[in-house]
Amino acid sequence: MFHLAPSILAANWCHLGDDVKKTVDAGTDYIHFDVIDGIFAPQISFGMPVLASLRKECDAVMDVHLMIEQPERYIPTFASLGADIIPVHYEACNHLDRIINQIKECGAKACVALNPATPVSVLEWILPKLDMVLIMTVNPGYGGQKLIPYCIEKVRRLNEMKKAMGLSFDIQVDGGITLANAGDAIEAGANVLVAGSSVFGKDIEASTKGFMELFKQYDVSVVSAEIWSDILLDGHRHIPTQSVSEDAKMRSVAMYAPSKTFSLAGLVGSYHIIYNKALRDRHDKESSLSHYD
Repeated sequence: MFHLAPSILAANWCHLGDDVKKTVDAGTDYIHFDVIDGIFAPQISFGMPVLASLRKECDAVMDVHLMIEQPERYIPTFASLGADIIPVHYEACNHLDRIINQIKECGAKACVALNPATPVSVLEWILPKLDMVLIMTVNPGYGGQKLIPYCIEKVRRLNEMKKAMGLSFDIQVDGGITLANAGDAIEAGANVLVAGSSVFGKDIEASTKGFMELFKQYDVSVVSAEIWSDILLDGHRHIPTQSVSEDAKMRSVAMYAPSKTFSLAGLVGSYHIIYNKALRDRHDKESSLSHYD
């Protein structure tokens, strides 16, 4: 499932509550807080009072990104004020494993953020403990920057590690995300997209709905729920319903996903490829076994 996490760093601070309400009403289910201390990253942003105020007025997931030195000093307080997810930076933590444990003990989901130049390999041993990994697609500190292209490859490599290890953590991208490049991040493996200027710097409702429509094009769960019933009821295709596993459904959609347009014919075609291959593999296996009878 995909999530938009609008960053309030780009919101109108004279009308912060109203801006947040607009994006939530338009479909957003995460709100991203960029807490910056002016030491780990340039400029000073905001902190606990803002989280406490918005938590009282908003039921969205509070994604509190600590771009600060020694984040362990403040994790309990942010968690107590309503932070649901707490990303801390690998580069700011001397004892990362201990801090991940601390976040979880405080009742929040644990996330580690990586600056653009930090390789994903540094997280190999900690990945099984994480609920999310945040790939910074700009250098932290300022909104309105352009996405650094090589960071998309980092997302792809992280997603490969995730699959190889059989893990299920979310992959978040933050920095320079727009409707024009969000698809690249999604295809690389990201499913939580932080967007600041692309949401709050424009018509908030229209921008939010634009991301929601984009997510629908990639959301396998939506496609399988809405379209697979039609595929399975299509008697003209003679698809054996009892043989359609959830894995086959997902792989069928994944094969067709790059076109970004889900049609019944395309999904049926991709399913047939998988189903027919399964039949051939089974036939080959049975033939090899019968050879020894």
